[in-house]
Amino acid sequence: MVRCVGECKSQPPIGFMKLFHTGQETQDCDRIPGRYFGKHWLAGFLFWLYCHIVWKCEYIRVEDFFEYVYYIKNEEALEQICNMTIDVSEKLPIKEACEAMEDFLNTCEIDNEYDVFFKGDPAGLRIRVRLERYQDDREENIRKYLRQFTSFHGYDFLILHVPNGYIEAFPKDRERS
Repeated sequence: MVRCVGECKSQPPIGFMKLFHTGQETQDCDRIPGRYFGKHWLAGFLFWLYCHIVWKCEYIRVEDFFEYVYYIKNEEALEQICNMTIDVSEKLPIKEACEAMEDFLNTCEIDNEYDVFFKGDPAGLRIRVRLERYQDDREENIRKYLRQFTSFHGYDFLILHVPNGYIEAFPKDRERS
């Protein structure tokens, strides 16, 4: 058994040091300031609380169980981040991308009824392809045509299999609401 003599008694316990780890200054890919805490997640949690309670930050984001805490203190900085220009040169406008998807699917051998439209969710706009399941007692495998794309003109797409008669009963202009 090793006993601590002299210097060891004056040092704070290791758990105490991890609790008040200040973290390293960092930025995410959108230049939002933050702190990296690494394995000191408890210090990251305390910093997150400090951002909420003391600074009353406009924006706080946590990644990897409090390893990274990103924050924006005032409203001017938040406006600056929101007004940043994003390069979307490879993206088509969403309506043109939907038209291009329709043109592509018209060249494929699809017997069942289908339509293409777009709809947004918290992750962004997505192209949606609705396909009626069994119009001619045969399942249509639309994935074999779309598997080659990871995204279509910069947009993710969803394939929605719907019952027969659904597209006629619920046209795509009613789906947007």
